[in-house]
Amino acid sequence: MKKLVAGVVGFAVTLLLLAAGREIFFAFMASSAQDVFASIFVWLGRFRWLHDFQTLIAAMVALLGAWWAASAVHSQIRHADMAELARRMDKAAAGRAVLPLALSEISDYAEACTRQLRSLIEQTTNEVLPATVEVGQAPDLPVGAIQSFLNLIEVIEGKNRQALSTLMGTIQIQRSRLRSIRDRERGDGHIILRLNLERYVVDAAEIYAQAAALYDFGRKTDSASVRPVKHSDIAAALHNMRIFDDLYDTLVERYGLASPEVWIPPFAERTD
Repeated sequence: MKKLVAGVVGFAVTLLLLAAGREIFFAFMASSAQDVFASIFVWLGRFRWLHDFQTLIAAMVALLGAWWAASAVHSQIRHADMAELARRMDKAAAGRAVLPLALSEISDYAEACTRQLRSLIEQTTNEVLPATVEVGQAPDLPVGAIQSFLNLIEVIEGKNRQALSTLMGTIQIQRSRLRSIRDRERGDGHIILRLNLERYVVDAAEIYAQAAALYDFGRKTDSASVRPVKHSDIAAALHNMRIFDDLYDTLVERYGLASPEVWIPPFAERTD
């Protein structure tokens, strides 16, 4: 905008100088230098130039007024943008400060789910959970932690936002699967396989691993991005949730958890 206004004003001034130069040239051709200078001083002193160039002067004044108004609006917009950026940065810093506490609650939730599932697995017979086994209420979801994630998602971008969104999606799917094994949802003929229960343990380990990957982002201000979760991180999460026996070996082999490759949740988009 400034360049445009400067160009227009420069063009107008150039036209003014050319017009004045043309008149001076013809004046010198028609009269003596003394008469020309006398006429110029009279023309300037009596402000006749205001009358002769009133249209051009009015246009220049209008352009200057438009430039001033546009500059004021631009300054207000820039100030508002800077204020919004500062607000988002402050909110992001606050969200990162409480993130480790929220992640700790998520880790505790994953461990509680694993203990419940482990108990059900131990009660299976012939790879099936008997209908007589009572399935209790799923562990309470840490609502405060979820709200902390939502607040942080609003003010961060890129891979960090995707990591938090992926964790939220994983929790939602895991909760849905846990609800499917509750007593009140087990109708006639509904069979719960040991295979499914073991898969749900991997779901809990995935939540634990995704939370663990976010700790550095919350604790270290110089950590710009969340590290990706690998298959081996899921295996480490199983150990951290105190699964060391044959169940650990079974899950590692079945789901390839010894691999160093990045773990891609079924619902997540692959990003390179």
